[in-house]
Amino acid sequence: MAGFKYKFDSIHRIKDKLKVKAQRELAEINLKIEQKKQKIEQTREEYRQTKTMLRSGNFKVHEIHYYERHGIFLNGMIKRFKAELEFLEKKKVKKLIELTNKAKEEKMFELLKEKHYQQYMKEQLKTENTFLDELAIQKTGRK
Repeated sequence: MAGFKYKFDSIHRIKDKLKVKAQRELAEINLKIEQKKQKIEQTREEYRQTKTMLRSGNFKVHEIHYYERHGIFLNGMIKRFKAELEFLEKKKVKKLIELTNKAKEEKMFELLKEKHYQQYMKEQLKTENTFLDELAIQKTGRK
């Protein structure tokens, strides 16, 4: 109906914008998680290559120390990336909870809007019936 005005429409629009923002943030977190997983896999592959290179040939002592230290460094990088990945996973869970709460709020506002619309329609029907009754009384009074 053209005359129906939902009094909480501005609040509903703001909540909808916040929901879209939360969805965007969740997508960014998922992207960061995938990037961290790729970094972990690349670092593991580099670690494996370092270990296979170390086993494959004759090296001088300083080269052996270098490769061992490099392996330790890569192992530390993997641990750091895993910690960052774990932090991102926790952040993702929090965002999912926030997003489900926003979806519940949106559903409640939709139900409230439907209820207000039904009340509006009842009022319109009542007004229309009153008008028709008055019109009928006027026509019967003229005869």
